[in-house]
Amino acid sequence: MDYKEIREYVHSLDSTPYIMEPLLGNWSIWSIIKKSIYFLILNEFHPQQISKTKSNKALTKKLRLLRNAVIGAGQYLNYLKRFNKPHLYVHTHSSSRSEKTVEGCYLDIFLDELLNSRKLELPPIVIEEEANWPHLSPPCGPRHCYDDIFSFAVRIWRRKLIKTIERENSVDEIVGILNSLSLPINRNLIKNVLINTLSNFEAERLIYKMFVVNSETKALVIVNAIARQGILAAAKESNIPVIELQHGIIGGKHYTFDWGFNAKPYKSSMPIPDKILVYGDLWQDLLTEEGFWEKDEIIPVGSARYDRFNNKVKKQESKNKKTIDLLFTTQYISRNEAILFLSEYLKIEDTDNQLLTIKVHPIEREYVSEYQELENLYPENCKVIFDEEDTYTLLLKSDIHISYQSTVLLESISLGVPSISICGKFNPGGFAASFEFKGIDAVIKHIMSIYELNEIVTNYMHDNNYRNNWLDNVEQHRKTIYTKGFIEKASRVINSQLI
Repeated sequence: MDYKEIREYVHSLDSTPYIMEPLLGNWSIWSIIKKSIYFLILNEFHPQQISKTKSNKALTKKLRLLRNAVIGAGQYLNYLKRFNKPHLYVHTHSSSRSEKTVEGCYLDIFLDELLNSRKLELPPIVIEEEANWPHLSPPCGPRHCYDDIFSFAVRIWRRKLIKTIERENSVDEIVGILNSLSLPINRNLIKNVLINTLSNFEAERLIYKMFVVNSETKALVIVNAIARQGILAAAKESNIPVIELQHGIIGGKHYTFDWGFNAKPYKSSMPIPDKILVYGDLWQDLLTEEGFWEKDEIIPVGSARYDRFNNKVKKQESKNKKTIDLLFTTQYISRNEAILFLSEYLKIEDTDNQLLTIKVHPIEREYVSEYQELENLYPENCKVIFDEEDTYTLLLKSDIHISYQSTVLLESISLGVPSISICGKFNPGGFAASFEFKGIDAVIKHIMSIYELNEIVTNYMHDNNYRNNWLDNVEQHRKTIYTKGFIEKASRVINSQLI
């Protein structure tokens, strides 16, 4: 099964009779474990694709967690008085703080400009979790507490809950339902993964309800809600509205958001956001087409990052080009395949007039050296960048952007830079097949081989009609991806939700 088939298969399970009904406390078990089942199936067919962290780094990671937990405890005690006054709880992650500004601080690209704007009616308390990226200092915006102290407590508490979860009748009930479906995974794994996921959820819900969420918390703003459903449950049990900020590719067929109409009656028992603030109209249409989400729950507000770069949209030359700048943005899920593909591409003789820049994703910090081997082999035609420059700046320097199925394929279109999606073994239909954006194949070319890529690049360089037609399509589509005025629109929605 490829990515699209796995995604559609897991999505189809929502319609299985009774699958939404078993509860853990007040919460639908299927809505909690669906992501874990998705990754179980993904690992069954693509085991090398979902490993993010090298095993020899595990000890270092544990020691860092312990150190950060100690720091976080001190920070929590320092800001305890603030927790007991009306506030906005903001939960973000360290990989959002990947951009170093000219002032020398590290910018949370989703939140800092909003939090610094003073447009919010209540002071925020910002808790930052470490997500495959260290806590970088100094931050450009407020950061009051490392989440590691709470994550550490969750790790300890969940072990105490495992036996309690095992005895839940509803757990056996949903295991029976899943086993009856003949899922394409080892049946023995299902119950273990389910118990681990549920014990983590329950521990997270209890810890955050005990130490973070309280009567003075007037709203929760979170980035990547699916990863912290226990926090959402803690907030929603206290009638605190939950607002999620879009941070990447989402859509009606994304495993995080792909709830069909049949799941709608169970909405109140699902730990999901009350509002999702998306980049633009395109995303609202994608999320609401299944009938689960309403238009007033999916609100286009734009992006601070886009607003910052909007006036710098790439002005492409209409004349033929002697050289061309290509930008490839990486993803951990296609790393092995990408390195092989790019290596073969750079061997083609007539790529001498092409400069390929590889921008390594923040969560691939440990694998930068693997991409740098390409730079060492082809120093005249290949350059690897990790955090020396941000992605948007690199896009504006590029003529064409290339990736597998990264969000940047659309972000580049919004900046006037055409994109190419590589259709790999993991995702043979490429970006368009995975996310089914209507008309997107007119602006994102899809290729399966190094020779198709070279043909497109060559046509772009030497064929005026080909290039101008592509760029005209880009200009036509780019304004639907992002809306302008993020700070005004996002602050208005958040302020309207405060209880």
